[in-house]
Amino acid sequence: MKLMKEPDFDITEVLDKYENIEKPSFEKNIEPTKKFADIIIPNFGFTSELSDVNNLLLSNPAIQMLMHEVK
Repeated sequence: MKLMKEPDFDITEVLDKYENIEKPSFEKNIEPTKKFADIIIPNFGFTSELSDVNNLLLSNPAIQMLMHEVK
């Protein structure tokens, strides 16, 4: 049986930082710029692991075409 390791962070600190710093900054600086974007690629909840992102991009023909045009 595998024992769960205690996380190296305090979840209340993480949530506090998100609510008081990250979210307001996003809403002030990022969200308003959407109206100027030519295209918005949604985040479908994939992880930040590079291999996972590459697999998602390679399996989506629309994103493949967009990346080809950008290059």
